[in-house]
Amino acid sequence: MSVDQSLKEKAWEEVQKKAFTHWVNTLLEKRSMKIQHSLAEDFSDGVTIINFAELLVGKKLEKKHNPNPKMRIGIIENTNLALQFLKENGVDPKFVTISAENFVDKKETLLLGFLWMLFRKFRIAKISGAEDKNEEEGLLMWVRKVTEGYDGIQIKTFKDSFNDAWAFMAMVDKYTEGKVGYKPNRGEKPTAETIGHVFQLAEKHLGVPQLFDPKDLLNGTVDERSVVLYTSLFFHAFVTQEEKLKEKRALESEFSSKKQKLSEEMELLMSQLEALKEDKRVLEKNIEDQKRLN
Repeated sequence: MSVDQSLKEKAWEEVQKKAFTHWVNTLLEKRSMKIQHSLAEDFSDGVTIINFAELLVGKKLEKKHNPNPKMRIGIIENTNLALQFLKENGVDPKFVTISAENFVDKKETLLLGFLWMLFRKFRIAKISGAEDKNEEEGLLMWVRKVTEGYDGIQIKTFKDSFNDAWAFMAMVDKYTEGKVGYKPNRGEKPTAETIGHVFQLAEKHLGVPQLFDPKDLLNGTVDERSVVLYTSLFFHAFVTQEEKLKEKRALESEFSSKKQKLSEEMELLMSQLEALKEDKRVLEKNIEDQKRLN
């Protein structure tokens, strides 16, 4: 491997670490957890992998596992349970190229490949209407849909359609429902400063971390895989927002239903109370009538 290729792969590795730390944390935060040290370090404890797998799949691991393993064998057993759990819930075994021992031994490169595979399956592959396309084509299709109607944006490839960052700016604007304002000055060429500003807005409003240098994007020297991954974090932010809205609507609907039921029960109780008051009034009248007769 040449020096340039080695540096390129190192940069790609750093991009993955930032991106997947962000993604994993968006799941773990549901249990008041987060990556404390590094992906390799935290995923080596036999506990993070269990929580991550359950949150990713959306169900609990029914098999008994150690909630706090200390010995290597216990950590390996937990990790194997998590990997098997993922295989039982839609992950093709042939794509699980990392072993439980690799997790415990903190094999970072293998872990990043594992997380990239899961991210593609559980996030990018979920793009509506892209079932007959590969993940990258589906992602491009989604960006075209989100940025539709925004002046001057033409999404063709990841290699050169994002270099001015206006597509990212349009997505931020769409996400915030126009609050940041999409006002590109087509009379001026984009600069590293303007691209850096877009990155800041993306992090502020969508929580999407900056993965690479604005200059590299502007010059077209950034690894195309990094652009794909960065763009996919925008998709993740939009999907997460929609999921939270659905959860909110479901809670509101449940609250409304319970409120209606409680209101009906209160009406019934009030009706019963009024009936009891009437029964009491009749009873008291009968007693007074009886007294007068005596």
